[in-house]
Amino acid sequence: MIKGPACAQRNARIDWLAAAGQRLLSERRKTVFWDEIDSKRFIDVTSRLEMTDGPIRFGDTKEGGMCSVRVASSIEGGRGSGRIANG
Repeated sequence: MIKGPACAQRNARIDWLAAAGQRLLSERRKTVFWDEIDSKRFIDVTSRLEMTDGPIRFGDTKEGGMCSVRVASSIEGGRGSGRIANG
């Protein structure tokens, strides 16, 4: 973990495992949490995926994508008064 007055950074190495326990791929993830800039806060996520033990196939799931944010229903963009922007 790297900390400073404007941001904090976390680096991780993550092994993705199948239900039976075998490794499917390795991920190197860098997450930077930025303090307020123009009254907004930002999270930057950078991932590098490496196939380690054969081909990988990503399927469609209800859980979202590589970077998903779960929030309370009261602040959801579709049902509540919240707004989440990708940009």
